[in-house]
Amino acid sequence: MATYTLLQWNVWYKENPNNIKQLLAKLSPDIACFQELTVGYEIHNRMNVPDYIVEETEYEAVFEMAQYWPSKEGNEILGNALISKHPITLLNTNHVKPVNNDDFEDYSKEGRVAVFGVVELDGYPITVATTHLSYTDRFEETQEKIEEEKNLLEAISSYNSDFFLTGDFNTDENSYLIKNLQQQLVHTGPDFDTKTWTTKPFNYKRFTENELRWRLDYVFCTPDIIIKKAETIQTEYSDHLPILVTFEISN
Repeated sequence: MATYTLLQWNVWYKENPNNIKQLLAKLSPDIACFQELTVGYEIHNRMNVPDYIVEETEYEAVFEMAQYWPSKEGNEILGNALISKHPITLLNTNHVKPVNNDDFEDYSKEGRVAVFGVVELDGYPITVATTHLSYTDRFEETQEKIEEEKNLLEAISSYNSDFFLTGDFNTDENSYLIKNLQQQLVHTGPDFDTKTWTTKPFNYKRFTENELRWRLDYVFCTPDIIIKKAETIQTEYSDHLPILVTFEISN
């Protein structure tokens, strides 16, 4: 039975793209699920970061915009990507929160998207989905956030085998979303008391955090997938710790 690895990581929109590329090369996962990838951001010299990451590597990628902001040089785009060493095709996308076409400066108002792709692992297809759900102040579960979580739950409701869901859900392990996901899928680990955020000082509106004491990032799968190991990876890159999952499929 072949063994594969999957990396879940919110790479942080401010992170140097070269650092993202370096960690991807170092860990060399079969599949990577990234959030907060940018296209056209001034801080990255208008670079298309998803394209840059897979250039001159063995990876291919599918990327979907979650939100854009008009700028003098064209739209600045933020989104999520599925990256794979194996053949991958975009299955569909689901905007669990629509793109915001109004001018705004509020993390909670951004559009949010779930990206679904089919990865051929040595000829065996599995479906992988990744998303980045809305930030709320101190990760409180507002009614608007719960509606977004319900949209995600509906989007994955038909998947009962050969399926992974990953993401930065911006919610803790006691939330409506996590409790409902556990009724359909298996939490791959690491244990919920393993924290993934924040590794860098955070200060936004009423909320300040300087320590690694929140679990926001998760990997779930259907019960038929055999999880061998799940761990966080210590790195100075990004403000989130990546999660690396080792698994087997019973094809």
